[in-house]
Amino acid sequence: LLHKCPAAAIDLVLKRLQQKDEEWRSLRQQLTKGWKEVYEKNWTKSLDHRSFYFKQGDKKNFSGKQMVLELKGLSEGANGGANGGANGGSGGGEGGGGEA
Repeated sequence: LLHKCPAAAIDLVLKRLQQKDEEWRSLRQQLTKGWKEVYEKNWTKSLDHRSFYFKQGDKKNFSGKQMVLELKGLSEGANGGANGGANGGSGGGEGGGGEA
């Protein structure tokens, strides 16, 4: 029909295009409501785009193994610091006496 008599087919094509336009507009309106809800839910999450890395770092830093290593390091530092502090204190006293 389109090839034989294009003038007669234009009415049918135009009606069909208008139907599709109305159908798509109504679908878009319905989907916009759903999209709006999703956007509102995710908006605050989008502001905190680095939270994943902080959570990952916290998980790693607060693991049992990491805490044990940190405590060992602190205890070794305290033991080594006490010995070093005594030597450093006496050296500081000599230097202080020379300045006075």
